[in-house]
Amino acid sequence: MPNYIKTPSSSRRKISVTTFGGGMNASLDESVLPLSVAKRIYNFDFSAGALTEGYGLEAEPLSARAITNIWTFKRHDFDTAADEEIIMFSDIYGKVYYLRGGTEHELSGISFTSVPQAVTYRLYGDDVILLTSETDAMAVWDGKSTPYTVPDSPLITSMAMHYERMFCTVAGERNAVWFSSDLDPTNWDLELDKGGFIQMLDERGKLNKVISYLNYIYIFRDYGISRLSAFADQSDFFVGNLFVSSGKIYARSVALCGDCVLFLASDGIYRFDGLSTRKILSAVSPLVLPSAAAAGVFHEGKYYLSFRAAFDESDSAAEEQNNAVLVYDLKNGAYSILKGASVTAFASKDERLIAVTADGRTALLSRCGHVFGEPTVKKWTSGLSDLGTERIKTVRELYIESDDAFTLTVESENTKREFFVLPEAGITKVRANVRGRKIGVTLTAHTAKARLTRPTVIFSS
Repeated sequence: MPNYIKTPSSSRRKISVTTFGGGMNASLDESVLPLSVAKRIYNFDFSAGALTEGYGLEAEPLSARAITNIWTFKRHDFDTAADEEIIMFSDIYGKVYYLRGGTEHELSGISFTSVPQAVTYRLYGDDVILLTSETDAMAVWDGKSTPYTVPDSPLITSMAMHYERMFCTVAGERNAVWFSSDLDPTNWDLELDKGGFIQMLDERGKLNKVISYLNYIYIFRDYGISRLSAFADQSDFFVGNLFVSSGKIYARSVALCGDCVLFLASDGIYRFDGLSTRKILSAVSPLVLPSAAAAGVFHEGKYYLSFRAAFDESDSAAEEQNNAVLVYDLKNGAYSILKGASVTAFASKDERLIAVTADGRTALLSRCGHVFGEPTVKKWTSGLSDLGTERIKTVRELYIESDDAFTLTVESENTKREFFVLPEAGITKVRANVRGRKIGVTLTAHTAKARLTRPTVIFSS
């Protein structure tokens, strides 16, 4: 009987990523992630299932000055019966400027020693902008007359108008909410029928941010949220506590987003509905680094959050500047992350969102795929997966559809190969020949525009 040498069979299998809509999950070990879910993704938009260009910063030079904060003053001019929206900003020297008719003007006689903030109010029948900072008295401007200051105002760190009173948190011990006289946010006299303050001394820590929401004043503190019932006479004001946080709340990230409030804490992003608080975007939470300078805003149905993130080992916890912007759509839960932009403040102007960077420049935040003309590095990285079999396997080929050049990286626990790919019409084929027990794939685009879709991995084991 003849002798035959039996050779092991090698079966070819394929795995296709039909959609990238699964996004990223940084909270799970990469070995348990399906190939369709990334362990890291940034500068790509994946809301439609394909990888396309994500958000970036388009140059919008409003001034040659280095800007520290920006806001809009919406006023009605009763003399001309016209509405006006004025862009205002502060510079690194504490001066305040505004744009009118395309021309920059200085707000004369006003200067701040720390970064100011602003809120609009109708005072004695005229729309005014109230400007405050944690080291300076309040300044008031009606858009046409000479501005003036309110010497006896507290040093305000945040403020909100509520039932014709100004409520604010103040510098110093930060253990009290102050409120102005009824119908006059420039009157801070400490009398029963005028202004006053309410102290809060408990484990929730310092008082950092106030907002008016659902007929209450909500106070965001270091480690919790308190609620102030403030109707009519101040003798009837009442404070209750709602939430104790396990992580520190970053006050400037707090944004009223229609019917809810979103904010960043040191352990992730939260949604607050006036009574209960729950964490959202848990898949993103492991990226969050301490973000004292985090800034949030609600614009056109989306929550924009500038914060510090750790995408890889090179992102140092010692850095202080923000390095990422999260864009979260409240309607459908889709999100996108811009990496490599240090944004310190936002302001809505019509349908546009203006961002201020750490070096004082202004830009439009949009889905443009670049930062000041330099294409962002767009990256999608899978986990190291066994592809459904514990056997050693060889990745033979990958097929992918793309409109622009990109880099494909295929790696195992002991091999890594990188391919620069110029796409062909239709589906592009790449021969990989990477062998190992676990396989990972990375797609990187260095172009402003991008579209990558439906990758298929062919392997044998």
